[in-house]
Amino acid sequence: MFDFHEPEPPKVYWLDVRAGLSDVDRHEIYADFEMARHNYEVWKYDSRVMNAHGSVSLVEMTPDENGKYVVARELGDKQW
Repeated sequence: MFDFHEPEPPKVYWLDVRAGLSDVDRHEIYADFEMARHNYEVWKYDSRVMNAHGSVSLVEMTPDENGKYVVARELGDKQW
């Protein structure tokens, strides 16, 4: 018997770092959750972000029925 389940759509992870500093502010997209989570943790404790009262967030995104990536769930959010 064959199993014709469609494969799960690919997820991406969006890391958003905001501190009002040109060398710190960034938006990064990852295909690998572990790498995204690691970088979230690194930025979360970066003194430049903390001192600027910035924020770091990580969200999981999946494609909708039109193929546009939308936020599926929030994985981490830290503000100072």
